[in-house]
Parts: sequence; structure tokens; C-alpha cells
Amino acid sequence: MRKITPFQPHLITPTFFAQYQQDPSVINQGRCFIWAYLAFKLFKSVQLWHTPNHAFVKYQKNFYDSQTLQGVSDWAHLPIHQYRQKTFPKYLLIAIRLSEKEFHFEWGNQLYRFDVSWSGLSEQARQVLRKYQ
Repeated sequence: MRKITPFQPHLITPTFFAQYQQDPSVINQGRCFIWAYLAFKLFKSVQLWHTPNHAFVKYQKNFYDSQTLQGVSDWAHLPIHQYRQKTFPKYLLIAIRLSEKEFHFEWGNQLYRFDVSWSGLSEQARQVLRKYQ
């Protein structure tokens, strides 16, 4: 099944997180990996990225998460990282790009917390992709 192009981050929250449309920052309090993974599964050329405690995506030259639909050129400018830098100024973060397999390994321990599975998330993405075919 073909992925959607170009990237349209504004579609993810209302499609999969309708209850958080008024405050998408809630998604970044644990569900960021779900948002990032669904973006990756839906849209062509989206890359999975993470720091030790936040998952997000990169498309072309910009980084995105549920709070940053317009994208930022430097991942450190995502609101969650800005908050952490102010709260913990000596906290050093390093962001890296992950393959899908690496993403599964790094974030798999969070699946039980939100009662989701990689296959279930992939199926949700496939259902949306069917509408765009």
C-alpha cells in the first residue's frame, strides 16, 4: 500500500487522537511514540527520530511532533525539549534517527502502558491509507 505524500502532520491528531485536539501536549506525555509511528506508517519519506524520552519524526529538513505541526529545523527546538532545557539546564540530550526495527526495540516497552501493539498501530494506519488510495 502506497504511503501518502507530501507529509501532512495536521491529519494525525484528529484521526488518531481526537480527544487531545484541544491540548496535543498530552500526546507528548507518553504517547509521542504512537504519534511518531503513525506518521511514519502513513507518510512517505518520514523518518523516525528519538531522544531517550521523546519520539518524533523528521520530514525533509524539519522535525515534527504532536505540538509542532509547522515543524522546526532543529529538534532541540521542539517544545518538549525547550521545557526540559529550562527545567534541567544540565540535561544533555542527543537525538538519533532510528530504523523501524530499532524504533520497535527502543519503544516496545511502552506498548503495554497504552494497550497497543505494533501490528495494531500498523493496521490503523492501513485503514487510513485505504481511504487515500
